Amino acid sequence: MTARRESTATCGRIWPGMPGPPPYPSALKEARGYPDHRRRNRAEPLAAPLASLEPPANLPPAAADIWRELAPIAAQVGVLDQMGARLFGGACRLQALAESHLAVAEAQKPGAKPGPSLWAGVKCLDKAAGFWSRFGMDPASRTRVRVGGTEDQGDELEAFRRAHPRRARQQAAE
Repeated sequence: MTARRESTATCGRIWPGMPGPPPYPSALKEARGYPDHRRRNRAEPLAAPLASLEPPANLPPAAADIWRELAPIAAQVGVLDQMGARLFGGACRLQALAESHLAVAEAQKPGAKPGPSLWAGVKCLDKAAGFWSRFGMDPASRTRVRVGGTEDQGDELEAFRRAHPRRARQQAAE
């Protein structure tokens, strides 16, 4: 029996050393409609929704502005709750930090060698993108979310594929 190999590098992951892709929030899985037909975790702890969408008091002003812009969207989808508020705040901080570093880099003279602010800004944007994807805020996560009632219900082929996913995959492979 071979042991399961775990990554030792972070590779942009929030939890280093865990194999496989990071899990998505159940609210996003619900919106996607469970395309892989796996069981839902019925014992998952449910967090209460946020009482207020006002940013936490410890956020800097630039991060609080990002919170005010994006928190209503995340709360409407159902991925921002009391348990995820700190992580969402961290994403807002990273985004604000990236924007401030990039503003410093853009203010440099044209043709000058890029300074460390450009590197820091790009690094912060990369890390913030990892946080935003956890909340379904990036284009790749958004394309996989399906909102009820948007599919063409009259299409017989799509109805067959939904009813018989394995057979539809076998026919597609042939």
